[in-house]
Amino acid sequence: YMPAGVYKVKPQGANGEALWIKKNKIVLRGDGPGKTFIFNDEYKMRSKSVILVASEASGNWYTDAGDSVNITTDLLKPTDQVPVSSVSGLSVGDWVVLRADPTQAFIDEHNMNPEWNGYGDSKLRGVLFYRQITTIDSTNNVLTVDAPIRYQLKVRDAARVHRAIDHIEEVGLENFSIGGRQHTGSGLGEEDYKTPGKAAYDMHGANLIKVDRTRNSWVKDVHSYRPTVNLGDFHSVSNGLILAAVRFVTVSNCDFQKPQYRGGGGNGYMYRLFGQECLVMHSASHYSRHGFVFSNMHCSGNVILRCLSHCSGF
Repeated sequence: YMPAGVYKVKPQGANGEALWIKKNKIVLRGDGPGKTFIFNDEYKMRSKSVILVASEASGNWYTDAGDSVNITTDLLKPTDQVPVSSVSGLSVGDWVVLRADPTQAFIDEHNMNPEWNGYGDSKLRGVLFYRQITTIDSTNNVLTVDAPIRYQLKVRDAARVHRAIDHIEEVGLENFSIGGRQHTGSGLGEEDYKTPGKAAYDMHGANLIKVDRTRNSWVKDVHSYRPTVNLGDFHSVSNGLILAAVRFVTVSNCDFQKPQYRGGGGNGYMYRLFGQECLVMHSASHYSRHGFVFSNMHCSGNVILRCLSHCSGF
């Protein structure tokens, strides 16, 4: 609990965040936006976050945590029934990943030749679903998962199931304002984020809040704000809220705005969703490059409800 006041933080040493919540059932709560302020006193934030919510597990949904088995039949329609080569080592309640590779046949099928050629797995990644096993038919080697898949998974593309890395859950961020010190250097061009020494390089990929490797959690009544030390009307150096490898995260009554850098490479986004089955409701973005963004093939099942994108690309 953070009573009304200003709380000054910044990433220490080589840390990628100022505050890291990495255990279940933790709520960071203030007295309300406009009363409790988290101030990030650092503008060199390349690929860093002010607040990170994530398990201690390394990797992402594409990381194979073990017990990988092949899917034995093309899944061409939404289904929660997954026939596999073996159910050995898997149990009811396990969190698993259902995925397929972006093969050349997949690229050709989607008429993205030559646009996607040469990107490789590291960029295209492929179709993926993060699910929980609810029942196992060990006689027929069929898994039932807690929600249907939303797109095709084909044997041709090495469709498979494997355990997911550890996630945390029941974490909440609520009732505070958050902002960061502006950069005083020069170099805010569209491609300046690629050049060391430019201000944009220091700010590239910075987030006020990043939620990763998390499920069943929430961000509620959190607003960005302009710290009093900022000469310009800026709330942060780049991005607002990022939902990465997450499922069942609810964002409500939030307001993020006025990033300093809105250049290329994914900067100046206020709400960016990579996760699945998340709900963003009654929230707003102002004066940003993009307000609400869906990213990557594995982003699915998300809902934006009664939100405002004001002076922002949507």
